[in-house]
Amino acid sequence: MTRAWRACLTNDADPAVQKAGVSQRQVWTTATFGEAAEYVIVTPVQSLTEFDDRTPLATAPGPDGWTALMAKRQRLINGSNTFLITARPELGVAAAAGYQSTLGVSSRSIVTPGHVNDFATFPAAFAKAAAEARLQPRVDGTVMNNEWRVYRCVLELSTIS
Repeated sequence: MTRAWRACLTNDADPAVQKAGVSQRQVWTTATFGEAAEYVIVTPVQSLTEFDDRTPLATAPGPDGWTALMAKRQRLINGSNTFLITARPELGVAAAAGYQSTLGVSSRSIVTPGHVNDFATFPAAFAKAAAEARLQPRVDGTVMNNEWRVYRCVLELSTIS
């Protein structure tokens, strides 16, 4: 169903996204590690007030258009998840200004309750220890689960402003 899914993105979702006024959307797919034929669609959110009413994407094609798009989508996908992600650039490595990534690594960590601050300070502690002593610090009990996936950007399906 990959071809049909990509055609749906190009022929059905893209016009709805453009009509809704979405200026940036990135489509990523599994590169090497992760679920086969998994697609991740990333759209920036300026404010949570965008979710107070129906989203522009849900209203732009009209009720019948939205229903048809969702019905087609449901026939083409095995499952979906929706996440709101808060950028934490201080926990990563910053790219040069204007750089467009074409390969990315997703790391999803489920942190033990009460250990969020330990987890947030871990990268700095790791970098310092690695530079000074070449030792890996241990933060036992901090991460309950960690999941890594590698994705590549599908530029022909993405709208990047």
